Amino acid sequence: MKTKTTLLLLLISISSFGQSIEFNDPTFKANLVSNVDLNTDGNDEIDIAEANAFTGDLKLFYMNDLSGIEYFTSLNKLECYYGTLTSLDLSQNTMLTGVFITWTPITAMDVSNCLLLENLQIIGSNITALDVSENQTLQTLDCSGNDLLQILNVSGNPDLLTIDCSSCSLEKLDITNCTSLLSLDCSINKLKSLDMRNGNNVLMSHTDYVRLSNNSLTCISVDNPEWSETTWLDRNDIITFSSNCLTGIQELHQINTKDISAVYDLRGARVNVSKLRTKGFYLVRSKDGRTEKRIVN
Repeated sequence: MKTKTTLLLLLISISSFGQSIEFNDPTFKANLVSNVDLNTDGNDEIDIAEANAFTGDLKLFYMNDLSGIEYFTSLNKLECYYGTLTSLDLSQNTMLTGVFITWTPITAMDVSNCLLLENLQIIGSNITALDVSENQTLQTLDCSGNDLLQILNVSGNPDLLTIDCSSCSLEKLDITNCTSLLSLDCSINKLKSLDMRNGNNVLMSHTDYVRLSNNSLTCISVDNPEWSETTWLDRNDIITFSSNCLTGIQELHQINTKDISAVYDLRGARVNVSKLRTKGFYLVRSKDGRTEKRIVN
């Protein structure tokens, strides 16, 4: 049995030598052929064996199609800048530690098989969702400038040190599992919900490490509201910090007062609903026992 397995592997290896890869983009192929570390036989083609054995980095400009990248199974880092690239399959590039895709109209990015990934940058694309929860070794994430990006999943990234998701269209962000985080820039989004209770907010102790402004946020869940209030100053004036922001924020005048049993301000003082005129945030207790945070504006 062992002899048959060895023979099979040998036949596969032999078949790879001399078998050229077909590339859809001549610019991509020309770039690879000119790489002397990759094109070891110096001809005008890239063999599957050459691609499989290449452990270096690729830095590409103005690419239209990266079909053929799947043969680079030992690739360490991929950089791709500008061009008309709309899709990218990295499912076979399992040794990647860095991916940098900038200013391309790519619509989706799947890095779930890149389990060694430490640095991911995708800027100025057309992606609508990004899931890096499988990339547990990820340390830096820059997905800024993606106007269509609405969903970001970082639920499985305890080693993440920096997140820049500014200038996107995110409405919700949860970084509670990012326990090593040093900096977060989620400014210029459409955020309505932000949960930062990772148990280690103190690591983001510098004023410039956290940027929260230009969002639709009114309350942010944090480890220590008082500490966050005095430390993270890049935020809209309307934002408050809480150890548990409740859902269901709405204008108080939209609530049927017949359903309310009591109203309190954020200091815990009871407020008379009939005389309420001051803008601010309030805890509203309904007759069915639910308590929700409300806003008067």
